Amino acid sequence: MFSSGVLSSWPMALGIFLVSLMIVIATSARFTRKLEELCEALNLSIGILSLLSALGANIPNYVSSVIAILSSHEPIGTGHLWRAPRSHSQALPWERGNYPASS
Repeated sequence: MFSSGVLSSWPMALGIFLVSLMIVIATSARFTRKLEELCEALNLSIGILSLLSALGANIPNYVSSVIAILSSHEPIGTGHLWRAPRSHSQALPWERGNYPASS
């Protein structure tokens, strides 16, 4: 995974992973606290808090989809990764209706 050098040792990789994990957990906790403060200040319901939390957690997915669409990769941006097969022989078994026998 890593080239030979400083990052090739397991302790270094594990250390980088743990530091990254702590950063993600800390920023997630900060985001949640700030969102709770905002909802309390604006007197918003817990449902709105949940909606805003879900939106905040999924923004990277939305942005990557928009970027893929804008850079002429519509199938990836819209979630259609595979094109339809051209003939019956190229179709996958479940697309042809040939299901494997269940055991």
